[in-house]
Amino acid sequence: MSGMGWAVMLELAVSLAVLPACGGSRTAGGADAGMPDAGMSDAGGDGADADPCRACSATQTCVARLFRAQEGFVPQAVPRALSIAFGDVNGDGLPDLIWPSQTSVKISLGLGDGRFEAVPLDSPIVLATSIAVGDLNRDGDLDLVVAGELDSEVSVLLGDGHGKFGAPQTVPAVGRITMPVLGDVNGDGILDVVVAGLDGVGVLLGGGDGTLGAATLVPGAAGASGLALADLDGDGHVDLAFVDADTVWTYRGTGDGTFGRPQSSVVGGTLSAVAAPDLDGDKRPDLVVADSQGNRVVALLQNPSGSFTEAGAFPTHAGPASLAVADMNGDGKADVLTLNQGSADVSVLTGKGDGTFAGARSFASNNGPSGIAVGDANRDGALDVALGGTIAIALLGAGDGTLIAGETFAVGDSPRTVIISDLDGDRKLDVATLDSGSSEVSLLLGDGTGWFLPGETVTLDADPDALYYALAIADFDGDGRPDIAAAGNTGEVAVRMQGVAGAWEPVRAFPVSSTTNAALAQDFDGDGRVDLATMGASTVSVLPGNGDGTFGDHRDFAAGSSISSAATLDANLDGIPDLVVTSSFSGAMQLLLGDGQGGFRDGPEIVTAWATLAVAAGDLNGDGRADLAVTATTSGDVGVLLGNGDGTFQPQQTFPTGDLRMNLLIGDVTGDGVPDVVATASGVGDVAVLVGNGDGTLQEARRFFAGGGAWSLAAGDLNGDGRLDLAVSANGNAEVTILLGTSAHECR
Repeated sequence: MSGMGWAVMLELAVSLAVLPACGGSRTAGGADAGMPDAGMSDAGGDGADADPCRACSATQTCVARLFRAQEGFVPQAVPRALSIAFGDVNGDGLPDLIWPSQTSVKISLGLGDGRFEAVPLDSPIVLATSIAVGDLNRDGDLDLVVAGELDSEVSVLLGDGHGKFGAPQTVPAVGRITMPVLGDVNGDGILDVVVAGLDGVGVLLGGGDGTLGAATLVPGAAGASGLALADLDGDGHVDLAFVDADTVWTYRGTGDGTFGRPQSSVVGGTLSAVAAPDLDGDKRPDLVVADSQGNRVVALLQNPSGSFTEAGAFPTHAGPASLAVADMNGDGKADVLTLNQGSADVSVLTGKGDGTFAGARSFASNNGPSGIAVGDANRDGALDVALGGTIAIALLGAGDGTLIAGETFAVGDSPRTVIISDLDGDRKLDVATLDSGSSEVSLLLGDGTGWFLPGETVTLDADPDALYYALAIADFDGDGRPDIAAAGNTGEVAVRMQGVAGAWEPVRAFPVSSTTNAALAQDFDGDGRVDLATMGASTVSVLPGNGDGTFGDHRDFAAGSSISSAATLDANLDGIPDLVVTSSFSGAMQLLLGDGQGGFRDGPEIVTAWATLAVAAGDLNGDGRADLAVTATTSGDVGVLLGNGDGTFQPQQTFPTGDLRMNLLIGDVTGDGVPDVVATASGVGDVAVLVGNGDGTLQEARRFFAGGGAWSLAAGDLNGDGRLDLAVSANGNAEVTILLGTSAHECR
């Protein structure tokens, strides 16, 4: 990775430098509001139970949940899942996951607790990109219908009810298939297959023994990219709906497997999916379509005459590619879920029962999401969501219309830097991101409950070639309002001061020595004014603050090579800030000891077990001396080096997390007064929490899903409940994921 590539992952220290202290011990116990807790101790539901573990049996362990996010998910290996379905393939009563993956079909057997275990399936498919599940031969066991994108055949795999499937039976269909759907279109009680393709819609009648008849084309149905079957007119015959470009088409079934003349409704945009639920409770199926171009779903209510009237358009996050309809909150009304490929998340729109929906709430998904299914993966009565993509995952439902997952909020493209600060002076924490390789800072304004509204986008440079990689937020002019400083490839630090009423003053620029990889805001010279330190490839530049938003000339200090991260600390207990700088290509870190005048001298070399990617500083063993936590450039390990208080550190201890970690921080996640370590993994999209034991050692990593591309992170109490929450930026996606901390416990 180039030096510029490393640069944007290094802003952890920035976040730590400007965060308010995550203070105080927190009492574990009580239920998390709005979050159903199977096996929880709070029988009364008021969170007042003195013993949070009372409900656990002698064979169970009481475990603190830590975050409102799924823990212990098992990401399934690539190749990617291009669509996904729930189904009990082995007859144990537990929902399993089935998905096509290019040249094969993958199955993960459900364990009944929301987790899944992959099993081999020896049934190669020539090309597998979409799937439908049903009992085609009426033996009570689930069978599979698999189609290939841009292929012209479907394959039938008959199940034996024990998780095994027979060899694929291939049947010609239509050209360039996008999806298969199962339904009884000729009223004989046998499932048939209807396939949508760019060359048309084909009907393959089932023979009742797992065989399919020859495909019959539906006239005039070329270009279908989404498909739904339902009895739209109440005559007992299955009808057909599909989308093509900006139009939704409906065909009335005749009851013999053929369809009559079409009706069309122009919706606009680029339609990607359609479903036919009863949205307004009048017993007539309506239509809901996803518009991937307009980032919305559109509801069309069926009139008594059989025509459709648009009831409204409802925003989602970016690029809704597929949708599902289910009652996610148990109120008897249809809710809509969209899988958003543009923002890599899932939007849940709660139905009001009149054809309209409440505002979407969106939750983190995997990278490259593709395919969505709904089922009860953990048997708690609340519907859960399965997602295909670069990894296949299941997100557990809370039963109230939300998912037990990090909630996502839209920001600029590919934010690799995230900072938490009270940006608008309302005493509620907000979030700022520096959008990767751009000159813009996106602001999210918090309401104090963990919810955020989009704020202003702050532009740092009008030059389109100006790219910024490092961000710091601090009060540079002493007026009590946070200001913004950023640096990148311009050879300057761009500073925007926040003026009266939150207005941002024009950019001020201050030279530095080179392209900047990271930035820290700190009073390095002890004059009570905030200074800036920027990290280049091999140099640290320090700009002394004048206290009025301007800075003096930079002083440069050599700091090794290939700088990949930096953090401030007091390594030798002299009360003066020091700097530790990591190298992405060296097994040693550079310690720069502060002289109290804004200068630095070389300190003792800090030897690590491997080249380090990111570093954080804190007191992990409670001895009052600064310790270090580091991540590796080539492994999923976290290292801890305990400080001796004289600028030297003890040999590294290593703790595995399973996947390459991009950034980390030190904070008290558990609320026991002992610092813990939290680290992100971009590849699988999780954060690993390594709970501190108080002696400098860490417990086995607990992994919480945070969404595809999890990169930089910051910590603070975002909803005022006294617990530490996380904001996680999503590299490659235009969003930030919020993981709210919880004191809830569960029995395992």
